[in-house]
Amino acid sequence: MTPQRRMFFWAKSSAKNMMSMIDSHDLIVMGLTIMFQSRLMGRRSAGIANNLDRRRLF
Repeated sequence: MTPQRRMFFWAKSSAKNMMSMIDSHDLIVMGLTIMFQSRLMGRRSAGIANNLDRRRLF
């Protein structure tokens, strides 16, 4: 399992935990989760070298 995959799963699980804990901020957290996941999807299609560069900026 690569560090990127681990980070992806960790982000998903932590976002789920946050959503269940903070009901009043559901929409905000969901929006951040969607943004985060879409950035990850863009990274995955951009290639591994690009991913590592962007991770430093992120």
